[in-house]
Amino acid sequence: MEKIKRRTKEKRAQRLYALTVIILGIAIFVMGFIVLFHIQKIEIKGTEYASKTEIVKWMQDGNFTSNSLYVLMQNKLGYKEPLGFMEEVKVSMKNPWTLKVTVKEKEMVGCFVSKDGYNYIDGQGVVVKKDTVSRQAIPVVEGLEMEEPILYETIRAKDERAKDIILDALRYAKDEELAPDRIVSNDNGLTMVFGRVYVNLGIGNLENKILQISPILEKLSGQEGTLHLEYFSDESTKISFKKGEIPENGQ
Repeated sequence: MEKIKRRTKEKRAQRLYALTVIILGIAIFVMGFIVLFHIQKIEIKGTEYASKTEIVKWMQDGNFTSNSLYVLMQNKLGYKEPLGFMEEVKVSMKNPWTLKVTVKEKEMVGCFVSKDGYNYIDGQGVVVKKDTVSRQAIPVVEGLEMEEPILYETIRAKDERAKDIILDALRYAKDEELAPDRIVSNDNGLTMVFGRVYVNLGIGNLENKILQISPILEKLSGQEGTLHLEYFSDESTKISFKKGEIPENGQ
């Protein structure tokens, strides 16, 4: 009888020992997993104007985002909403504690000036960056009444039709690799300013008019005046340059 009791106690002790080993093993595995995949470094590539600090904050926003494997799967499965300036973002694991983030930024096509600085937009009119300094090769848009721009939101204007026309012009200029200093909007249409040359585009047929600009500008190097393209169309190829003429909105 005593032998049976002793054997029963031994079996219980063995089971308890086995259970303890299993629990400790699981705990060690979990702790190892947490420590091994704890993010210590995030490498960011592909940015030109975006803040790397902002990207790191975006990566680590939310629960369990200190774990590299979790963050990797979150992005692979599309559960992470990209920031407004991101055209594309790829996340990969360099090693268990280092993530590599490759960002393709949306192209800036234009800029609006407001009371808090410069608001850079993409081709859809979304504000992708707010800054206190101007950037070269990004045209500043003037003459459009608009609400205060909000980062990562589409700009809102008093005249939405005029806004859409300006966005079209900015996209066409970008496609042709043109970089006007300014684009001025008024009741007579649009004027693009390239240094001391003012290109009057008028209203309508903007794509075809903008196609004419680059070869003409090459011939006008060093000159000042207004290039009249407002009458150019499929029916009329009328183009003229008036040397020394500066439009009222050109100053």
